[in-house]
Amino acid sequence: MCGIPEAMAALQIMQAVSGFQAQKAQAEAQEEANTRAAESANMAYLNDIQGIEMERGLAAREKALADFIQKQTSKKEEATALNLGFGNPINIIKEIGAKQDLQYIETKNEFDFDMLKLNTQSANSYTALQRNLNKLPPVAQPSPLGLGLEIATAGAGYLSVDKTDRAYLKNYGKGA
Repeated sequence: MCGIPEAMAALQIMQAVSGFQAQKAQAEAQEEANTRAAESANMAYLNDIQGIEMERGLAAREKALADFIQKQTSKKEEATALNLGFGNPINIIKEIGAKQDLQYIETKNEFDFDMLKLNTQSANSYTALQRNLNKLPPVAQPSPLGLGLEIATAGAGYLSVDKTDRAYLKNYGKGA
């Protein structure tokens, strides 16, 4: 039968082990929560990037269509003006070319503005991803060394009891 010192040592050891297990379970749960939060943040970022890339493609198509329409319109105007015999053909070509240049510059500026806006959205999405990942709390794993020290402290506490009051380890510690 064990006495009070043995019971106290056993309780201290059990408390240390159960505390270690609880800390380990809490750390594993936090790791799992962090993993899920990181996965969600990555999915949100990838969805943002997908939308941005889709808008990029649509803007490029829109620009290509505007350029094509402008070229066809200028060819039509040129052919009409030359066939109707309106004045000097060189001046006609210059005037149509100037209109085409102006339209090209306007289309290019709109496209460049769209690309700048999309680049900003992409950077903002990445910043949001980093902000979400930086908000995740760090996971602190319990220390096996700490557990060992707590068990050793319980053992030392047991050995500090006089040997006459102990049922075990009578050749060690106080009074040996």
